[in-house]
Amino acid sequence: MIRIQIWRRATGSIDRFRLEGHSGYAPLGQDIVCAAVSALAQTAVLGLMSVVQMDVEVEVDAEIGLLDCRIPRADRGSDATLDQQAAILETMVLGLREIEAQYPQYVTIKEMTTDR
Repeated sequence: MIRIQIWRRATGSIDRFRLEGHSGYAPLGQDIVCAAVSALAQTAVLGLMSVVQMDVEVEVDAEIGLLDCRIPRADRGSDATLDQQAAILETMVLGLREIEAQYPQYVTIKEMTTDR
Protein backbone atom coordinates (compact mmCIF):
# COMPACT_ATOMS: atom_id res chain seq x y z
CA MET A 1 0.00 0.00 0.00
CA ILE A 2 1.14 3.55 -0.75
CA ARG A 3 0.84 5.73 2.34
CA ILE A 4 0.70 9.45 1.64
CA GLN A 5 1.10 12.05 4.36
CA ILE A 6 0.52 15.75 3.79
CA TRP A 7 1.45 18.34 6.40
CA ARG A 8 -0.23 21.75 6.28
CA ARG A 9 0.63 24.92 8.13
CA ALA A 10 -2.09 26.70 10.12
CA THR A 11 -2.59 28.91 7.05
CA GLY A 12 -3.51 25.83 5.00
CA SER A 13 -0.41 25.88 2.82
CA ILE A 14 1.41 22.60 2.33
CA ASP A 15 4.63 22.33 4.33
CA ARG A 16 5.65 18.79 3.42
CA PHE A 17 4.44 15.67 1.66
CA ARG A 18 5.66 12.11 1.97
CA LEU A 19 4.80 9.04 -0.09
CA GLU A 20 5.97 5.64 1.07
CA GLY A 21 5.43 2.07 -0.04
CA HIS A 22 4.41 0.18 -3.14
CA SER A 23 0.75 -0.24 -4.05
CA GLY A 24 0.84 -3.95 -4.78
CA TYR A 25 -1.70 -3.46 -7.58
CA ALA A 26 0.59 -5.19 -10.10
CA PRO A 27 4.23 -6.35 -10.35
CA LEU A 28 6.91 -3.67 -10.28
CA GLY A 29 7.24 -2.06 -13.67
CA GLN A 30 3.58 -2.81 -14.51
CA ASP A 31 1.86 -1.06 -11.61
CA ILE A 32 -0.34 1.76 -12.95
CA VAL A 33 -1.30 2.93 -9.46
CA CYS A 34 2.31 3.33 -8.39
CA ALA A 35 3.17 5.00 -11.70
CA ALA A 36 0.32 7.51 -11.39
CA VAL A 37 1.15 8.45 -7.80
CA SER A 38 4.85 8.74 -8.62
CA ALA A 39 4.20 10.88 -11.70
CA LEU A 40 2.05 13.34 -9.76
CA ALA A 41 4.52 13.69 -6.89
CA GLN A 42 7.61 13.92 -9.09
CA THR A 43 5.94 16.49 -11.35
CA ALA A 44 5.01 18.59 -8.31
CA VAL A 45 8.64 18.52 -7.12
CA LEU A 46 9.88 19.48 -10.60
CA GLY A 47 7.31 22.29 -10.79
CA LEU A 48 8.39 23.70 -7.44
CA MET A 49 12.05 23.54 -8.44
CA SER A 50 11.80 24.70 -12.08
CA VAL A 51 8.72 26.93 -12.27
CA VAL A 52 8.67 28.45 -8.78
CA GLN A 53 12.47 28.09 -8.40
CA MET A 54 12.24 26.84 -4.82
CA ASP A 55 15.01 24.95 -3.06
CA VAL A 56 12.92 22.04 -1.79
CA GLU A 57 14.45 19.29 0.32
CA VAL A 58 13.75 15.94 -1.33
CA GLU A 59 14.59 12.43 -0.16
CA VAL A 60 14.02 9.54 -2.56
CA ASP A 61 14.51 5.81 -2.06
CA ALA A 62 13.08 3.80 -4.96
CA GLU A 63 13.67 0.48 -3.23
CA ILE A 64 11.19 1.22 -0.45
CA GLY A 65 9.07 3.55 -2.58
CA LEU A 66 9.88 6.76 -0.70
CA LEU A 67 9.54 10.36 -1.81
CA ASP A 68 9.68 12.92 0.99
CA CYS A 69 9.50 16.62 0.07
CA ARG A 70 9.87 19.50 2.52
CA ILE A 71 8.83 22.91 1.27
CA PRO A 72 10.64 25.94 2.70
CA ARG A 73 8.57 28.73 4.19
CA ALA A 74 7.67 31.16 1.44
CA ASP A 75 6.36 33.94 3.65
CA ARG A 76 8.73 36.42 2.06
CA GLY A 77 7.88 35.39 -1.50
CA SER A 78 5.71 37.40 -3.83
CA ASP A 79 1.99 36.71 -4.07
CA ALA A 80 2.59 35.26 -7.54
CA THR A 81 5.19 32.84 -6.15
CA LEU A 82 2.87 31.75 -3.34
CA ASP A 83 0.03 31.30 -5.84
CA GLN A 84 2.22 29.17 -8.11
CA GLN A 85 3.35 27.04 -5.19
CA ALA A 86 -0.23 26.53 -4.03
CA ALA A 87 -1.48 25.73 -7.55
CA ILE A 88 1.18 23.06 -8.06
CA LEU A 89 0.72 21.42 -4.66
CA GLU A 90 -3.08 21.57 -4.53
CA THR A 91 -3.30 20.13 -8.05
CA MET A 92 -1.07 17.26 -6.92
CA VAL A 93 -3.35 16.66 -3.92
CA LEU A 94 -6.44 16.66 -6.18
CA GLY A 95 -4.85 14.02 -8.38
CA LEU A 96 -3.73 11.91 -5.42
CA ARG A 97 -7.22 12.10 -3.86
CA GLU A 98 -8.74 10.90 -7.14
CA ILE A 99 -6.37 7.93 -7.23
CA GLU A 100 -7.22 7.18 -3.59
CA ALA A 101 -10.95 7.26 -4.49
CA GLN A 102 -10.43 4.90 -7.44
CA TYR A 103 -8.03 2.53 -5.66
CA PRO A 104 -8.73 2.82 -1.91
CA GLN A 105 -7.22 -0.58 -1.14
CA TYR A 106 -3.89 0.55 -2.61
CA VAL A 107 -3.53 4.21 -1.56
CA THR A 108 -4.25 6.08 1.68
CA ILE A 109 -3.87 9.79 2.35
CA LYS A 110 -3.57 11.38 5.76
CA GLU A 111 -3.44 15.15 6.25
CA MET A 112 -2.22 16.82 9.41
CA THR A 113 -1.35 20.28 10.69
CA THR A 114 2.18 21.33 11.54
CA ASP A 115 3.36 24.25 13.62
CA ARG A 116 6.57 24.65 11.62
